Amino acid sequence: MIGTFTADYYIVRKQKLKLTDLYSADPNSIYWFWYGFNWRAFVSWICGFVPGIIGFPSVNPNLTNVPKPAIKMFEISFIIGYPISFIIHVLINRVFPPVGLGEIDEYDFYHTFTREEALKLHVVPHDSVTSDVTEDDKKSCGDVHVSRVDSSTAKSKYKLSKLFV
Repeated sequence: MIGTFTADYYIVRKQKLKLTDLYSADPNSIYWFWYGFNWRAFVSWICGFVPGIIGFPSVNPNLTNVPKPAIKMFEISFIIGYPISFIIHVLINRVFPPVGLGEIDEYDFYHTFTREEALKLHVVPHDSVTSDVTEDDKKSCGDVHVSRVDSSTAKSKYKLSKLFV
């Protein structure tokens, strides 16, 4: 599983995440995949998992006839499974790329970056975003929408508003 995660973050997505979609259960999210199920990750995980599971019965002390090679495979299952799932995940995503690769948020909603980092990434810095979302709004569901306000000042301001379903 860790091979799949690291391949996805470092190779497939190149360390670019769209946080507003990552923390959303919305079917329009780029991380929704197929009804919330990422078949690419599942296939790569299974490919890395299966070679080591052969020796799993050896953990039962009542089973004494488990072949030694199967036990060895089980003991080194991480060493075998990690590169298998990593490589399979990269290959599957090259052939069947997911939607939204390379997308990031236009606005730093979560104060993830310093002002300098945000400007370098061409992201509107958090201190340029004002919010009218209350604590009660955060508990209800809905989409976050951004509209530009106060365009008369030199420093652009953006306003977050909550759209209720």
